[in-house]
Amino acid sequence: MYSMDLLDLAKQQKEITQQQFDRTSILVEKGSLPEQSKYELEAQLANEELNIVNNENQLDLAKLNLIQLLELEDPIGFNIVRPEIDNISSESTMMTVDQIFFESAQRMPEIEYAELNFLSAEKNLAIAKGSNYPRLTMSASYGTGYSSASKDISNISLGEPYLSGFATDNMGTLLDVYNYNYDYTYVNRPFSDQISDNASSVIAFNLSIPIFNGLQTKTNIDNSKIYIEQSKLQVDQARKDLYKAIQQAHADALFALKQYLATEKTLDAMQLSFDYTQKRYDQGLLNTTDFNVAKNNLSKTEADLLRAKYEYIFKLKILDFYRGITIKL
Repeated sequence: MYSMDLLDLAKQQKEITQQQFDRTSILVEKGSLPEQSKYELEAQLANEELNIVNNENQLDLAKLNLIQLLELEDPIGFNIVRPEIDNISSESTMMTVDQIFFESAQRMPEIEYAELNFLSAEKNLAIAKGSNYPRLTMSASYGTGYSSASKDISNISLGEPYLSGFATDNMGTLLDVYNYNYDYTYVNRPFSDQISDNASSVIAFNLSIPIFNGLQTKTNIDNSKIYIEQSKLQVDQARKDLYKAIQQAHADALFALKQYLATEKTLDAMQLSFDYTQKRYDQGLLNTTDFNVAKNNLSKTEADLLRAKYEYIFKLKILDFYRGITIKL
């Protein structure tokens, strides 16, 4: 936006010079002014046309930098809508450092991070103190298993009997002894049967009474207390750092506002001086060189005012950031 305003300013300066050139050309033709005045304004006009080209290039480069910063895939048609920001707020409307800090401390992540660390330290202390008391724990487990090597015997059948030996009874009689052959096959045990048959479960209770670990427990408690104090210091330090940053941003905004107001007064005075210079030039009481010097001084002051305006707006947006306000113009 600063580049856009500079381009507008360059065009306004060219328009003023063009009007003065037309007026001077008439006076030269009438013999009221020497031809040198016309040539000097013609050179000034060419220089201001060059300024317009340079400012257009600066504007194109600024747009390109913004497009690259936003990583736009299709920058065709990209343009910037210039908001109305002519009304500059005064120092009386600016919030105080304490007011901004009160809003900022409730939402800045570094403060929240430090406070959460402090709460975590308090919980760790409570856990450490819990080690002083007896502890009863219960555990339970359930397991089962399956194996493809587990087999069942199936399809058992008797074969033909065969004489396997002899025996005698109590009377001494000799008797034949017969055995049978068995036919059978192995099959895999069903998955459901194995899961059911191999199931096992365990329930255990454990009672721990702290008798000999007192020194370790005390050390843990002391360390937790030290960590709490460190966390408190971190919270305080984070708040102090935030307050200092807001103080600096507030001071920068005040300085930028004073600089803007001072430049605005300078421009008013410079404009009155230029109007008087232009009247003297129109009456032939001033040469072209002095007129151009006065106009260039006015142009420089106008550019300084633009720079001061955007500097002040930027500083205000930093304060808005600390307040959690969406950055917009």
